[in-house]
Amino acid sequence: MTLRLLIVDDDEIDRQAIRRALERGGLDATVVECDSTVGLGERVRAERPDCILLDHVVPPETALEVVPRLRAEGITAPILCIGDHDDEVGAELVSAGATDVLAKADLAPGRLARRIRYAIRLVDAELERNRSSRALEKLLAIVSHDLRGPLSAISVAIDALGDLDVPPADRQRYVDAVRRSITRADRLIRDLLDTSLIEAGKLRIEPSPGAVGPLLEQCARDHELLASPHKIRITVEAGDVGRATFDRERVLQALGNLVGNALRHARGTAEIRLRARTVDDDSVELLVEDDGPGIDAEAVPHIFDRFWRGAGSRRSGSGLGLAIVKGIAEAHGGSVAVQSDRAARPGATFSLRLPRQPAATAAAR
Repeated sequence: MTLRLLIVDDDEIDRQAIRRALERGGLDATVVECDSTVGLGERVRAERPDCILLDHVVPPETALEVVPRLRAEGITAPILCIGDHDDEVGAELVSAGATDVLAKADLAPGRLARRIRYAIRLVDAELERNRSSRALEKLLAIVSHDLRGPLSAISVAIDALGDLDVPPADRQRYVDAVRRSITRADRLIRDLLDTSLIEAGKLRIEPSPGAVGPLLEQCARDHELLASPHKIRITVEAGDVGRATFDRERVLQALGNLVGNALRHARGTAEIRLRARTVDDDSVELLVEDDGPGIDAEAVPHIFDRFWRGAGSRRSGSGLGLAIVKGIAEAHGGSVAVQSDRAARPGATFSLRLPRQPAATAAAR
């Protein structure tokens, strides 16, 4: 891979020396030069270098002034400070945000190439660690928040059931509340497990030939009880799509997530439509359509991201349902998409595309 390097040094001779060392070190790199630190942050954002080679003094500033300013501006690129500084100054530079320091006396070709690669690997590892840390924090926040509801409901119901004077009708109501709460907690745990399998590329599917129409009918029956309190009909139109090859339980899970998503957002509307259509000789699409408020244009690119709920969203759920739909579709060698234009018309259409014959690798996952 060709690296992109930015040399920041006001001395042309020093810049040439660095260039020669890079060439002799065999580093595959495109080099951009800069002789001033004025507007350096904007220059870095424009050039997007893999590594910045910064001289210890670029008048009127020193690296000790430049490095913390770049970090404060949100520049995360590796910064390799090159100069005639002692160990104490080198330690200060690293503390200020430099990735590494290298004395000009040590500017041997092989050494420079190694230090650049080291700086890039170090920053990549740090960024990945930060991403993983943020993802873990987000996961823990979601799990603790989403489990708190069912656990609190179970606690209240158990306390009530401990009262011997509870009428039989109320006792059954509390038992039903416990069951619903256990189902919610179990669903969250299963979603987390499925997400981890998808992320690791280990979600197993067992595809077999089956008719598409009965699959949609089954999904509609499975969600009738959830839709009826909101006076929403779930209609099915399979046409003459015929058969496809799929993992029935996994596809029902994906369709269930899409219908559940529609039920949360389309309350107050008349129906949710399940349809199927032939895309070509090799593919079939399963559609879930609603007449709800639709999706903001800026949200569409993120709708299948895991843990994504949208700014200011109050909907329930872990933010994993649609990400799991995407994982199931891709495990079949298919895809998932959404069409919605809130400005033009209400509603959203989710399409789950499945190949009539699964990809050769899908069945082995």
